[in-house]
Amino acid sequence: MQKRILVVDDDSMNLMRTKMILSKTYDVVLVRSGIEALNTLKREKMDLVLLDIEMPKMNGITTFERLKEFDSDTPVIFLTA
Repeated sequence: MQKRILVVDDDSMNLMRTKMILSKTYDVVLVRSGIEALNTLKREKMDLVLLDIEMPKMNGITTFERLKEFDSDTPVIFLTA
């Protein structure tokens, strides 16, 4: 079974590029906001989260803090332009 990576970025071009690069090796799930990321992570297990720092409404740092309240095991790598 492929490892699952959640990619969180408000830029659709970044999401598509990341999926193109990683989808040959990983099951890639794309979301466009911190809120979507949290909802996804409450429902589904991921092996890694790639998280953009600069996003509207809820930035990556706040998303990370809220994520760690209910999931302290999933590794997170922060991304920024």
